[in-house]
Amino acid sequence: MIKRVLDSVLPAILLAISFAQFTPAQEKESTLLKGKVLDSAGKPISGAKIIIHNEDSHQELSGRSDGDGDFEIEHAPCSSLSFDVIPSKKSGFTSAHYAHVGGESSKHFIVQLHKGFQVSGRVLAEGQGIKGLEIHAFGHEPGTHSTVHGGGKTKSNNNGEFTLFLTPGKKTIQIKNDIYSNLSPVYQHEFTITGDTRLPDMTLPLQK
Repeated sequence: MIKRVLDSVLPAILLAISFAQFTPAQEKESTLLKGKVLDSAGKPISGAKIIIHNEDSHQELSGRSDGDGDFEIEHAPCSSLSFDVIPSKKSGFTSAHYAHVGGESSKHFIVQLHKGFQVSGRVLAEGQGIKGLEIHAFGHEPGTHSTVHGGGKTKSNNNGEFTLFLTPGKKTIQIKNDIYSNLSPVYQHEFTITGDTRLPDMTLPLQK
């Protein structure tokens, strides 16, 4: 009697185990940040770098616009994200920064970049150029245009030099240092852009 029960039940058990082993795992839920990068005349800009910052996990993802100016980056759902659109330096276009974007569902943006003035400078410590520091410029004018198009980001090179393309107006450059423990972690400098500008050398003070 027991043998007959086992003979009838065992195949069903083996089938269930087999199905569990070979059923594909459910794919993780994801969302998309999509868009198109254009110039002021509506022509596509290719090769612009798009960097997404997930404000929940602090994870960064990146991609580039294609020949038609289109981009598409997959990311995990989050309550909020920000992203930067950074064209090549040779293009002469300013970058764009979008903050506090809802990340729970897919989003699509039309990003129109503007020509800007070339702003260059150098970061020093004890008379020597410092490489690898994040340089963040942002505008002071009220309104969405200044928030999105008024600033930019880059990093200092081996000699401490950096170059940004910025729209006219009052700006603040913030230098963030998380590399050199003997130097101040933050340094700020205010200036006004009316044309191509070479900023005075900026010396990062020693950490107190």
